[in-house]
Amino acid sequence: MRSYRLLTTMIVALPILMLSCQKKDLGIDNPEPPVVPVPTDPPQSLSYKVSNDESINLSFKYTELPGKVSVYYDDTATEDKFDHLFATYNFNSDGYLTGNTFYTITGDVKSNITVQRSNNTIKSITVEPSNQQRSTFQVSFSDSAGAPDYTFMYVDYGNYFENIPVAMRFVYNDDKLVSSSGGTFTSGDNTVFFPSLSYRYNGNNRLESKVADLYYGADYSYEYGGKGLDSLFRILGGKDWHYMENILNYDENTSIFFYPLYITLSKNSVDIDIYMHRYGSLLEVSSIPNGEDYPEIERFNFLNSFDDNNKITQTTIFNNGDEYASYQFQY
Repeated sequence: MRSYRLLTTMIVALPILMLSCQKKDLGIDNPEPPVVPVPTDPPQSLSYKVSNDESINLSFKYTELPGKVSVYYDDTATEDKFDHLFATYNFNSDGYLTGNTFYTITGDVKSNITVQRSNNTIKSITVEPSNQQRSTFQVSFSDSAGAPDYTFMYVDYGNYFENIPVAMRFVYNDDKLVSSSGGTFTSGDNTVFFPSLSYRYNGNNRLESKVADLYYGADYSYEYGGKGLDSLFRILGGKDWHYMENILNYDENTSIFFYPLYITLSKNSVDIDIYMHRYGSLLEVSSIPNGEDYPEIERFNFLNSFDDNNKITQTTIFNNGDEYASYQFQY
């Protein structure tokens, strides 16, 4: 999971840069989610293994709307695939996420997220990690008057980052994140930094590259055929999954897309955060160098297998010919 970068030196906070597009306030706003196909055929279970570590085995239970998804640890020593509750996702009758809870292996609550909505639009999100104080994120939207039509999402993270005031802006074109504006945020002697990011997509609406103003970027390539895990991400995130995944994307207490669906590919000084097969079946992920401080190119290759319906069943990740991690998916 990602951990935000907390420093202990005084740095002047950088302003968040704004796009030059003219905007208009939507008032109580209710940005309509893009029309997407109803997700079908999500995996019923998955297993994940890194090097010589033990496998992580997870099983899923899905219910109809108003829906609930329950995720369980699967102890392979037993016949039951639903041994210990890992996470729950709750949705309203319209298919929007209302809450998410993660549990420890002993059944204690690890973190809880509650989404407050008005006319199904996100207004705030309350985060209650077991190891720190409760925080509420304030969320608002506006749109642009120009073309292409952009939606701007603003998130005030309140006291979550060690009481350092952090506000981020995310820019969307339909359901695709175009950019996020970070910066350096300071309170007293403490400072937290987030890079600003821009995203590019190919003709199939798959994420092609992510470029950072500071630190490494990443290039992504995909299998020509074969299905990824798009349906699973859409189910877990609800109808406005494209907003939820970016608001809640900064550490293990907030990310609704859990490890091992959300992982960091690491080698030497390179760390690349990815959602596993989020935009289709990945073939390669490589770092984009960024100046003399970030000069390395690391490539991670994905060897995939598919069933007769082109659903992905197995992935092995390699770096420089060495096996890095492996996945298996059952339907």
